[in-house]
Amino acid sequence: MMIQEPLLQLGWRTKIDPFTILFMRADSNYTEVHLNNGNMILSATSLGRLAKRLPSCQFIRPNRSVLVNLDFLTEYQRRDKSIKLNNNEVIQVSRRRTKQVTRSINTY
Repeated sequence: MMIQEPLLQLGWRTKIDPFTILFMRADSNYTEVHLNNGNMILSATSLGRLAKRLPSCQFIRPNRSVLVNLDFLTEYQRRDKSIKLNNNEVIQVSRRRTKQVTRSINTY
């Protein structure tokens, strides 16, 4: 028997599997949810609110406007303070969060 993971609610109708999320980016009062299949969903829920609903060991917040799924991280450049995902998206890591991001990646 397989255990079903809870789905993440992105509004009234849209529910997605959190493990299909590549990354999320804040856009004013909205959040762009980028999926591993190349699709993007725009949610009216803030990034902070969505982050609270996700497994904290699976996702990191390299800067205040982005949340990244560690399963899709391919490269971390500590010197350049950047993260590269498997879709070649490069995300900057803020100075303030460098130690926390490094620790999360090393323990994952």
